[in-house]
Amino acid sequence: MEFSVVPLLEMAEPYMDLGALSKENTGLHRARPLCYRRAAMGKIVRTENKPRPVRRLGNGRMEKVFFLAPDGTRLCGVCHHPARWRGTGVVLCHGMMSSKDGDKHRALAGRLVRRGHLVLRFDFAGRGESGGDFLGLSISRQAGEAAAALAFLRARGARVLGVEGSSLGGAAAIRLAAGGGVDALVTWAAVGRAERLAEGMAGPEGMERWARDGVRCVEGQPVGYSLIEDARRLDLLTAAARVKCPWLIVHGARDAVVPVSDAEELHRASSGRARLEILPEADHQFTAASDRRRALRLATEFLDSNLGGRPRPPRAGRRRTS
Repeated sequence: MEFSVVPLLEMAEPYMDLGALSKENTGLHRARPLCYRRAAMGKIVRTENKPRPVRRLGNGRMEKVFFLAPDGTRLCGVCHHPARWRGTGVVLCHGMMSSKDGDKHRALAGRLVRRGHLVLRFDFAGRGESGGDFLGLSISRQAGEAAAALAFLRARGARVLGVEGSSLGGAAAIRLAAGGGVDALVTWAAVGRAERLAEGMAGPEGMERWARDGVRCVEGQPVGYSLIEDARRLDLLTAAARVKCPWLIVHGARDAVVPVSDAEELHRASSGRARLEILPEADHQFTAASDRRRALRLATEFLDSNLGGRPRPPRAGRRRTS
């Protein structure tokens, strides 16, 4: 098994694969990337490697990174480093059939990094460049993987942390924030009633076959019935009631995948502490350019305000954005 380690040239601490290296093996030279591989007898061996190319994005830079999920799966992400860091970090969680490289999350990362936030967008297990399989997909598993991403930024020195989640990734973000340790939460078109979503995907007969066969093909990917079993065990509305950090809910009134009623129920479950923004013409993916710009602006300003970027007074309650 190989572990990649990429030091940050502009920061004091080295960049490492969390959980892969022991404490005595973390004294890295800041100016030269290194990689570690595990030899046949289990000993960690250090070898020098050529510097990885750095891609520019606005006033920061991006680096591909790897870290471990709770079950040991190797997850891949892209870390956006601001030119002037404020000590804040944001994790972006993609939707069920998406990846870290989706247009919305790339755009959101670019906006946040320009405001001085360290941003990590990553692939959940079985998607994009991450290891693992899609068969064992569940909200609980994704919440654990999002927690590992948050720990990655915390280990890099981020003191104030935000999470953004889209669709099923929004459900994982809600469950994560309900446990504490998150300073600001944004959800886009988030699932609030996971069991209802699954039933809408498959229909009554499809649900019976899914339960009988233990697997269903979704957009060419095998998804295990564990997704349904986990969704039925979870109560996302109860989790929503436990979210204490500032929370922005953004949802399209014309969402045909996750109904806007999910957003309204999540808002009610928060006892009105969350801020609800309904975009009247928006679909599930905020396809229209005007809806996408508005969703990006709302998320950027909310996270920036609540993570200590450019201070703005927080707003709560329900608002229908035209």
